[in-house]
Amino acid sequence: MAVGVDKGVVQPDSTFVNTDSIKVEDRTISNATKGQTGTITMQTALNYSLNTGMVTVAQRLGDGKSINLQARNTMYDYFHNRFGLGVKTGIEVSGEQAGTIIPPTSQEGNAVRYSNMSFGQGMDLTMVQVASAFCAVVNGGDYYKPTVIAGTMNDEKTKFAEAPIASPRAGTVSKDTSEKMHKMIREARTKFYGKDDKPGFDIGGKTGTSQTIENGKYVDNQTDGTYLGYGGDGTPRYVIMVQVSGKGMNLQGNKDAMPIFTDISNWMIDYLKLQPKG
Repeated sequence: MAVGVDKGVVQPDSTFVNTDSIKVEDRTISNATKGQTGTITMQTALNYSLNTGMVTVAQRLGDGKSINLQARNTMYDYFHNRFGLGVKTGIEVSGEQAGTIIPPTSQEGNAVRYSNMSFGQGMDLTMVQVASAFCAVVNGGDYYKPTVIAGTMNDEKTKFAEAPIASPRAGTVSKDTSEKMHKMIREARTKFYGKDDKPGFDIGGKTGTSQTIENGKYVDNQTDGTYLGYGGDGTPRYVIMVQVSGKGMNLQGNKDAMPIFTDISNWMIDYLKLQPKG
């Protein structure tokens, strides 16, 4: 969604006709959440995690009808080159994996693959990569290299060392795009889950539920659930990503990962001594 907004092909109030399925070459992609049919906005597509909406954004990055090479090149540039997905972040932890984003020049980097990538499947990423990219989406557009900080904890207090902050890579997305995404992500949370947040704070987030692959094929009896969001006092002050998974378990972003985010977020507000707006 951020790529589409940044390239000017969609806005939060842009509309499309949702029929709960969309065809990409020889594949039909369906929504997990049904019923938001008819002419709806991109904000609604984000709120309800509609695959059809994300595929529509990908199409509009090209000729509007297909996820052509222009669309795939644009997505790859943002995902891989700007957001650092599928690239080692350099965080100070041994054994960091790079993951994979298939480039459009590869035979596998076709329209079907990129349609899946538009709603978060078809690529192999780490949580550190995703959280770091998300920071850039909501903080004004600057990408900061993630780092690990050392700390001590006892019964009286927790103390963390000051972490050196590397110069950001500016312009991952424009400031205007970041402001719009900040608001879109906040609405996506407040519409369904804001009742458990501490009042007076700026909290936004998004669910994610992904099929998993075994022996090269998606399986029906196993999903990973994630929740990714930010919190603050008008300015995002922290980002939290939660992932839950288990062998043979269908875990979901909203039911299983989101409540964990809420608990940590409310704790962070107290820990950082943030003051409510107004």
